[in-house]
Amino acid sequence: MTSRIASTTDARQRAPAGLGEIKPDHVLGRREGLTQLRYRLCVYDKYHPGAIQDLWLIAYSIPKGSGARPVYLDVRAFRFDPRTLRKLQPNERAEFDKLYAKRVEDRIPLTSPTKSRTNRSGFGISVEKTIRDWFVKTQLGNRPVEPGTGSNRPGADIIWYELAALYGELAAELSDPHFGELARQLYPPTGRDPRYVVP
Repeated sequence: MTSRIASTTDARQRAPAGLGEIKPDHVLGRREGLTQLRYRLCVYDKYHPGAIQDLWLIAYSIPKGSGARPVYLDVRAFRFDPRTLRKLQPNERAEFDKLYAKRVEDRIPLTSPTKSRTNRSGFGISVEKTIRDWFVKTQLGNRPVEPGTGSNRPGADIIWYELAALYGELAAELSDPHFGELARQLYPPTGRDPRYVVP
């Protein structure tokens, strides 16, 4: 959950359609998540202006009255319009509630064993997959996502690409016209979309 991109090469090669960060639901957690989203947006925009269309911060908290090993989590997912975040100055602190475009709340079961809530970093790592699976199912319609990095490794916690971009990249790497045609059907080339190249 650090604020670096996995590598500059990754940012140069392709831009995701969306990014998600998973954070504890408190002021510092939400602020850190928003800072990371803004940073990643800035880096990707440098190589692929305007390619990222979706930014989400998924904040989790433990319901009141839960024991040391809770069986549920409360999650709040905030969707941000990249255009709003691009308008902010680098060190500008705007009111959080005025920045997001959509908010979704839910209580989700923890089906796998978790670390004790007293071990804060260990607990966060142990619940990430459950939160990621809930988010992908409810907000992304089960579209393919890269597993993200999580923990203390660099990169976003959740990364997803448009299907057209994926087919375009496969066409370029495999020199397969079938994938190129699929990409053209999904996203007719205009010469303006830097996310993929169709041979």
